Amino acid sequence: PGVHYFVGGNSKVYGASLPRFSRYDFGVIKHQEGISPAWPFTYDDLEPFYYKAEELYRVHGDAQNIYGNNRTTPFPYPAMKHEPYVEELGKRLTKAGVHPHSNSMGIDLGETGKCIRCKTCDGFVCRKGAKSDAEINAINPALLTGKVKLQTRAEVVKIELTADGKRVDYLLVNGPDGQYKVRGKKFVLSCG
Repeated sequence: PGVHYFVGGNSKVYGASLPRFSRYDFGVIKHQEGISPAWPFTYDDLEPFYYKAEELYRVHGDAQNIYGNNRTTPFPYPAMKHEPYVEELGKRLTKAGVHPHSNSMGIDLGETGKCIRCKTCDGFVCRKGAKSDAEINAINPALLTGKVKLQTRAEVVKIELTADGKRVDYLLVNGPDGQYKVRGKKFVLSCG
């Protein structure tokens, strides 16, 4: 019981499922509760970066045009083989006129991969480190450069801007040893 925190956040638990947003997600969307405004950029603006992320996170998938997204490159890894029950379900859905597709999965699978295809992939931290989560695929390699420091049990409580309001001056952080400021040339806001 209780809340558990991991380096890598929710990607430690659900990181293997890595679909792209739909091109329609970037536009104005009308909901019963109101209107979600368009993003300041489009799917096409992000498409090349999606592929770079898919390479980094070892994403397996098929190249079908799903969710209205056009791919300029195939997935870096082929789609994963379905479990027998899912394979049979897919055949029945296809026969019924539905068009199922493989979920794009970030996982270290293959001859030299760590994945053993156990039954605890979704909803659990991978015991083999084979799930393509943020810690394994992004944070740990960044730490190895020596240019990044990881501070756990810390909460950014304020983002202080420069006097002209155009840049971040520093972050105000509550950490295990008290409050402190973090200064840097670049800041990344990454929220789960």
